[in-house]
Formats: sequence, structure tokens, C-alpha cells
Amino acid sequence: MKTKHYIFTLTIAFAAIFMVPTNLGAVPPPWAPAKGYRAKTTHIFLPEQNMYYDLEKGVYIFENNGEWNNSPEVPEKYRDIDFSNEKQLEIEMKGNTPPYHKNVEHREAFNKQIKAAQNAYLKEQKQKLEEAEKLQKKAEEDQRNAEKAQKEIEKAEQAAEKATKKAKKAQEKIDKQHETAAKQAEKAQAEAEKAQQKIDEANAKAQKEKEKAVEKAAKEAEKAAKVAEKAQKKIDKANQDAEKARLKAEKDAAKAQKKADAEAAKVQKKAEKAQKKAIKAKRKAEKAKSKLNNQQ
Repeated sequence: MKTKHYIFTLTIAFAAIFMVPTNLGAVPPPWAPAKGYRAKTTHIFLPEQNMYYDLEKGVYIFENNGEWNNSPEVPEKYRDIDFSNEKQLEIEMKGNTPPYHKNVEHREAFNKQIKAAQNAYLKEQKQKLEEAEKLQKKAEEDQRNAEKAQKEIEKAEQAAEKATKKAKKAQEKIDKQHETAAKQAEKAQAEAEKAQQKIDEANAKAQKEKEKAVEKAAKEAEKAAKVAEKAQKKIDKANQDAEKARLKAEKDAAKAQKKADAEAAKVQKKAEKAQKKAIKAKRKAEKAKSKLNNQQ
């Protein structure tokens, strides 16, 4: 796994600037990152080797026996190093000032970054340690709880053993009760079979008596049907006689009505005649009365 690059832009005051495309005149090394460097970057500082790479001239600037040298090639002692995996600092130098004039500042800046990274690492490790201590305490508490639970389990096992013995005795008692109940059930079954046999015999006898009763009832019903038939004939004859009597009565009633109507007509005529006589007599009496009154 490649080591993460630490890329810093250092101005004279070590101020950061925004990322822009690589200078057209810059000569990036073969180990430069794919995204390139900032536009104002003039040198790349390799702190682990205390060496610079001049982007404008395309040369390496390195220290050898207390003197700084330039070379277009990688110094021999660093040729086995893959700089793409090394830490890099982007440097911006003003004018023609060689970068190694600020070497102490560059190394201090790198050391600050290293220290910050170390502090961050120590802080992270401290947090992990605190978490580990919490986990340890929790594990100890869990262990105590587990021991307590184990004691409860042992206690429960003892109680279960007692319960098992008690259940065994109860089962033996139940088995005896089942055996007794089975014998009683067998006896009851035999008695039930005898009772069923008696019931079957009684049912057979009752069936025969029922058949006899049905046969007798059928004969009596046949006899009753004959009697009813004779009675029906008598009823039919009586109805016929009654119908004849009704017709005769109607005829006699019509004749009597006719006679009564004739008698009534005669009486009516006599009454009318008497009425007329009465009217004449009344008129005659009125005239006589009037005449008498006139004479007085």
C-alpha cells in the first residue's frame, strides 16, 4: 500500500494557496502525482531524504558531505527509492533564492506535521485505550454476572434434580393410578358389554312386539276403513235425501209465497176500497157539520 502523500505549499510566510493546474513550463518528475502540483510550486521537498526537486529546471538538489549539489538524475544513494510513496512538500521560492537556504524552516514545517500526526495518533490511541478499559470493565462486570448466573444455574440444576425426583415419584404414582384405572375400565367394559347384550335382547323383543302391534293396527285400520266406507255411503245418501228435501222445501216455499202474494193483493184492493169509502164518509160528515154550523 502506498504511503499517503503529505503535500504542503510553503510561501515565504508558509501560507497556503488554492490548487490550480501545473505550470506549463514546469518539468514534473516521473513520480509526480497524477493531479500534478499547484501552479505556484517551484520545488518539491522530500523530507525523508532532505532533498529538493526543481520543477523549473528539472534537477535534484541534494546535500552531500555538507554541500548542496544539483543533478538531473536521481542521486545514486536514492535510486532504489520509489518517491511516489514518499512524503512530499510543495515549496514556493521567490526569486533565485536556492530552496536549501530555507532548509531548516522546511524541516521544521515537516517536523510540525509529523508531530501533529503523532499527537493525532496518540490521541486516537488514548481514545482506543479508554474504550479498551471500558470494555475491560464491562467484561469484568459481565464475568461477575456470568459467575452469578452460573451459581443461579447450579442452584436451578439442584432444584431441577429435586423436581425430577419428585416428578419420578409422582409418575410412579400416576402409573399405579393408570394401572388401577385400566383394570376398572376393563371391568366397566365387560359390564357395559353385558348391559349392551341385554339392551340388544330388549330391543329385539320390543321390535317383535312393535311388529305385532303394527300388524294388529293395520288390521284394525282396515276394519275401520270398511266401517268408514259404509258410513260415508250413508252420509252420501243422507246428503242426497237432504238435497231433495231442500229442493221440495224451496218449491213449496215458492208456491206459498205466490199464494201469499195473491192474498196480499186482494187485501190491498179491499183496503184501497175501504179507504175510498172512508174518504167519502169523511167528506159527507164534513158537509153535514158545515151545514149544521150554518143553520145555527
